[in-house]
Amino acid sequence: MVDDKFLFSLIPAGEKNAISCSELSYLTGATAELIYQSVRRLRQSGYLICTRPFLGGFFRPETKDELEVWVRTRERCIKSYKATLKPAKNALKKGGVIINDETAGILQGI
Repeated sequence: MVDDKFLFSLIPAGEKNAISCSELSYLTGATAELIYQSVRRLRQSGYLICTRPFLGGFFRPETKDELEVWVRTRERCIKSYKATLKPAKNALKKGGVIINDETAGILQGI
């Protein structure tokens, strides 16, 4: 387990100073999974921790713009996740049958 507040103290301010998960793992001795769990707990507790889109790395927002970019990116991810879930939910409503141009089959285990 990672001490959440200690981990937060290692996360620098500003996108330009972002620290990678592997660097945090090295500094704390924790696995990447534990780092991500700790970041999730911190965020749920109200700590502002951003990640760089497509580049990775954690940072505390230094400006309003950095926070806005992160929020917009997360909102796009949520929208994308919802769009990809829609066909699966529809298939479940129809008894699990999946039909598209390339394959036709039945979900296993339903």
